[in-house]
Amino acid sequence: KKTTKIIIINLDTEKVLKVISPIDSEPNFILNEKIANKFIPDYVPKMTKSTVGKSLCCIENELISDYEIMRLNRWIFISHLPFQNLFKLYKNYGFEEVPLIDYLNDFKNEIIEIEKQTPFKRELKQIQKFLIHLENFILNNGISNKNIYYKTMTHGDMMPSNVFRKDLKYIIFDWANGGVNNFFYDLMIQEFYWPDSYVWKNFHKLDFKDFSKKKNFKNLGNHFINFLEKETSHKLDIEFIKISIIFSLFEMAIKNAKRHSYN
Repeated sequence: KKTTKIIIINLDTEKVLKVISPIDSEPNFILNEKIANKFIPDYVPKMTKSTVGKSLCCIENELISDYEIMRLNRWIFISHLPFQNLFKLYKNYGFEEVPLIDYLNDFKNEIIEIEKQTPFKRELKQIQKFLIHLENFILNNGISNKNIYYKTMTHGDMMPSNVFRKDLKYIIFDWANGGVNNFFYDLMIQEFYWPDSYVWKNFHKLDFKDFSKKKNFKNLGNHFINFLEKETSHKLDIEFIKISIIFSLFEMAIKNAKRHSYN
């Protein structure tokens, strides 16, 4: 079953209809929109209706017009403004505390499940191999399996293409890639599309100074660190942050393996 996505704009009713099939290709398609509408209703297109059929699901949103699109070359200068809205989502949704050993075991179990349906067997083997490397790194560096990591509701693709400005407010849309992931997931996305960036080439030696540099993570590193420390009273160390970002990459890899098994 190949994934089909359709967007229909009705100018008469000023509504946008988004349809996806099969449902299993984006199982949280409707739930993500409902959560965003519940916790940050002023900063997302209002969802007016949702329907689940036998093989498809659809969402109806209010059409927003006369807005200003965000441009990538300006994102580094204004990214903290729409992210203030996303931080409100994190705060209102809350944080799930996950011990390190449970996080790793969850990954193993998800990989086992995906192996049954995905054609990307070789890629999954690479993920499994990297997970073993990560476990060895944790063991060799004396990182406790009892360490707590944080999950919350994330957007999943928080880039300027999914944000626009309307009446001085930043509106965040397209929550299909969202879900409950590592807190640093949306920060990881700021570097994900640039595999040759300084961050990935020097990831093993990143320190706190690198997270405060404007060129890295689209100038959002300090905002994420300060926010999580304030909300959890957890003083973060650099290894915690880097492991969190690696966990975010795992979450994306697993999500994409599920999605692409339908393409």
